[in-house]
Amino acid sequence: ARRAGAPRRAAARSVLQRADADTERERFPGKFVGEAPPEDLPRHLQERGRINTPWDAAKVELAERFGASPEALKKAGTISDEEMTKAYTMMQICREFENECGQAYMQGKIRGFMHLDNGQESIPALLADSIRKDDLKHSYYRDHCHAIASGVDPGAVMAELYGKDDGTCRGTGGSMHIYDQATNFQGGWALVAEQLPYAVGAARSIHMDRNLGYPGKQHRLHQFDKMEKDDRICVVFVGEGGAQNGRMAECLNAAAKENLPILFLVIDNGRAINTFTQDVATNQAVYRMGEHYGVPGALVDGQSMEDTLKVGRVVIDHVRNKGPAILQVHTFRFNGHSPADPEHERNRKDEKRWARKEADPIKIFKASEAAARINVEECDAEAAKIAKAAVEFADASPDPPATLARDLEYPDPVTTDYAAREPVNGLATAESLTTRANPAHALDALRATIDQLRAQAADKGPKGGLSIGDAVNLAILEEMLRDPTTTI
Repeated sequence: ARRAGAPRRAAARSVLQRADADTERERFPGKFVGEAPPEDLPRHLQERGRINTPWDAAKVELAERFGASPEALKKAGTISDEEMTKAYTMMQICREFENECGQAYMQGKIRGFMHLDNGQESIPALLADSIRKDDLKHSYYRDHCHAIASGVDPGAVMAELYGKDDGTCRGTGGSMHIYDQATNFQGGWALVAEQLPYAVGAARSIHMDRNLGYPGKQHRLHQFDKMEKDDRICVVFVGEGGAQNGRMAECLNAAAKENLPILFLVIDNGRAINTFTQDVATNQAVYRMGEHYGVPGALVDGQSMEDTLKVGRVVIDHVRNKGPAILQVHTFRFNGHSPADPEHERNRKDEKRWARKEADPIKIFKASEAAARINVEECDAEAAKIAKAAVEFADASPDPPATLARDLEYPDPVTTDYAAREPVNGLATAESLTTRANPAHALDALRATIDQLRAQAADKGPKGGLSIGDAVNLAILEEMLRDPTTTI
C-alpha cells in the first residue's frame, strides 16, 4: 500500500513544483506588453512587466479550469457600449477621487493613515460591472474605490476620510474602515489578511440562508420558498502579499469544504508595502493556491479593463452558481504605500515612472479600439464632477458631536435588561431558525448543559457556585440559544 501511494505523492509534489515554476508570464503568450521595464532596475523588477492575458487564450483556460461553456464565454466576452461606459466612468471616478484625497491629505484635511488605489482602477470597474448591491463585500485597508464601486456615496466616503459626521461611520472609522450597511459593504480591514475569515463566515451565512430558506435581504430575515434562487456571493479583497498569510490556506479549506459562494479577489501589485513579493514568496501564482482544495483560479492583466471584465464575469458567474474561486488581478500601484511612504526607496521612482507610462489602465483603454465606442470626454467630465462634489460635501459636513464616543460605546440606557429584549426578528423566528439550523440531539445536549450550570450556580453548598469561566460560558450559551444572530 505504501508503494502504491508513492507515485501519487510524487505526482502531488510535481503539481506543486509546476505551480511554483509556472508563473503568469509562462501561462499566456506574449510575456510583456509595451515597453519593458528599464534595464537599470533590479532583475526581479525587470521580470515583472505587464503581463498579457488575451481573451482568446483566457477562454481556453476558463473552459478548462471552470468548465465555462461556449455560451457563457460568449456572453462574458460581449461588452455593450452602455456597460463599457459604466466601467470606464468608474475607473475615472476612482482616479479623480484618489487624486482629490491626495490633495486633501497634503492640505491637512485628511489625517492618519491613507492608502491610494491609483493604477488599479480596473478592479472597481469590475465591481461596478458584475457585483450587485446585495452581494457582501469585505475589502482591506486600500478600500475607498471598492466602496464607491459597490455603491457607497462618494461624498460619504470623503466625509469619513475627513473625520466628519456625515461620513459612513460618522468620522470614527477613517480611511481604512469604510462601512455601509445599505450596500452590504462590510468595511475595510486594517490588519493584513484579517478580513479573510470574516468573509468566509459571511459566505457561510449566505450558504445557510439558502439551505434554511431565509434570505438575508435588507438585513432582515424573511421566510421564502427554498427553491427561490439566492445567488448572492461574498467578495473578499486581499493583496498577493496578504495571500501568503496562513489565513488564506485555512479559508480556502473552509470555503471548499462547504462549497461556499465566495470570491477571493487577489490584487497583485507585486508589493507588500515596500517589499518585493518575489523576495519573500516562493509561489506567486496565487490563483493556483486553491488547486489542493479543488478551488479553481484565474489570472488576468489588470491593466486591461476589457480583459478584467471578461475574465471576471466568468469567475463571478462560477461563484454564483457553483462555488468558491480565486481571481488574481496583475496590476501596478502608482503611489507609495501611503502618503508617508517615500518612493525613492529600492528604485521605486523608476518603477513608478515606468508603470505610469506603460501600465496605466485608463491610458491603455483610451488608446484601444473600444474607446471609440463611447464618449470618453463626457465620462471624464462626469467623473471629475462627482469627485469635486464629494470634496464639497465633506468640506460642508459638520464635525461629530462631543458626545459621539459615549453614544456609540453606550447606546442603551443603563436600565436596559438585555436578557428581556427580544431578538431583532422576534422570538418565534429565532426559535424556528435555531431548530432548523441544529440537529435535535445537539440542542438537547446544549439545554442539558445549561440546566446543569444553572443548578450548580443555584447550589449554596460548599461545592456550589460557578467559576468565572463557567459563568461566561453559561451567559453565552443562553444568549446564542435564545437569539441565533448573536455573534462573539
